[in-house]
Amino acid sequence: MVEVAGAGRGAAAGEGAADLDGGTAAGAGLIRVRVRVRYFAAAKAAAGVAEELRDVDSGCTVDDLLVTAGLASLPVFGRSTFLVNGVAAARTQPLYDGDTLDVLPPFAGG
Repeated sequence: MVEVAGAGRGAAAGEGAADLDGGTAAGAGLIRVRVRVRYFAAAKAAAGVAEELRDVDSGCTVDDLLVTAGLASLPVFGRSTFLVNGVAAARTQPLYDGDTLDVLPPFAGG
């Protein structure tokens, strides 16, 4: 598992640097929450990890998370199905602290 929270594209949140979503963490009044993201099959290959933790703004959508993760433009994510806490979710589904987002690409076979 890769833990992305607070690491990667910026300095620590308390330093007012750009955070994972490209926004400014300090002083912005945003509530940050942690979401577990699990990628399966082709989505796993495209993301480069099977699972990660992401800190995002409370109420950000599945689409918002994909954009901030730099995955939204990859074709597999445009065709994927999403589950939030085990329930089918639209790309507009808001995410909250402790949620688990599963990314399921289309499956082939018979």
